[in-house]
Formats: sequence, structure tokens, C-alpha cells
Amino acid sequence: MNKRILFSLFSCFVISFLSAQNLIPNGDFEQGNGIGFQSDYNFTNPGAGQANSVPRQYAIINNPFLLNTNNFINSGDYSTGTGLMMVCDGASGQSEVFWKTNGDILLEAGQTYRFRFFIRSVNNTNPQPEIGFRVMVRRNLFQW
Repeated sequence: MNKRILFSLFSCFVISFLSAQNLIPNGDFEQGNGIGFQSDYNFTNPGAGQANSVPRQYAIINNPFLLNTNNFINSGDYSTGTGLMMVCDGASGQSEVFWKTNGDILLEAGQTYRFRFFIRSVNNTNPQPEIGFRVMVRRNLFQW
């Protein structure tokens, strides 16, 4: 059974409490595709809509409905309602990486950081997404 996982990644932030600065380049996707991140998925530009995505495709758009007019909800981003977001037509493999940073994010020892991201299902049918999360710290792997 092919389980389609459909979701939207609104933005990712690693914020230092001292400077309140977003340390992830293009964490809000406002600079467009491929800047500050990589994906195992295939980028597509759905244009003005009427698109019907397939698993392993993503777009940087302001409304999930534009990527898949049959199965995705009509909605804006979590903040202003008009910002860009990464919308993915998910695949069923656990080794699929839909978003990762371009290189390391250097953090200073002894500082407090907050990692925050906004993610939700944009699929108007089932199944709902199953998403894993990994952080590498000095060759140690932490998974959630």
C-alpha cells in the first residue's frame, strides 16, 4: 500500500535567546527554492494552479492547493496568511528527506538555543503524515 504523506513546512528557526536571530538561512522560504536547504524530493513550479502533484514533489508557494487541486486544502501560511511555505507531496519511505540544511549551523557552547518549526497536514483525505526529526551534535544522533 502506497501511503501518501502530504504536509506543509511553514518555516524553520534555530534562534539564539541572546540575539533573537534566526540562524537557518531562508528558514521562512521567502528567498525561494533551494536557498539554504536541500531536498531528496523533486521541485515543481505549479504556476497558477490546476496541478496534481505526485509523491516526492514539493513546491515553495503561498497556498498548498496550488500544488494539488484534488487533494490539498486551500490555506495560507501560519503567520501572515500570504507568506511562502514548502508544500510537499510526501512519499512512504522512511529514508526520504524532504528538508535539510545546506551544511552545518554553528552554535556556541554554553548558549541556549530554541529550535522551532511549524508543520501541518494539508491533505484533505487520509493518511495523515508521519514525520521524523533528527539533529546531529558532535557525531551524536538525536531522533524524535
